[in-house]
Amino acid sequence: MALPRAAARLDREEPQAGPWTGQLRSSDMDEPFVVTDSDLARARHDKEFRQRLLTESLELLLSELGKLRRATPTGARIDQVREGVELAVKLADLVRRSAPRAA
Repeated sequence: MALPRAAARLDREEPQAGPWTGQLRSSDMDEPFVVTDSDLARARHDKEFRQRLLTESLELLLSELGKLRRATPTGARIDQVREGVELAVKLADLVRRSAPRAA
């Protein structure tokens, strides 16, 4: 299932991007959600970036699942929702495990 990009750009190494603010930008709403190889490489070394990437991915997935749930049910759509829920559980576990530990 291709997901539209519904979250802010993740402070990528684009000069105009600036720091991530957690705010949606309307210009990002119609862009496809693409995680690049450089994003993955950065996430391996930057814990804060990895946490934001995982969190935004989960938020986007939950948003798209909500849209699917409100749409007219079909066999294929039901399968997509089931698959999406399974993925959301795995992603939520990754978010939880990557969260900074409270001291």
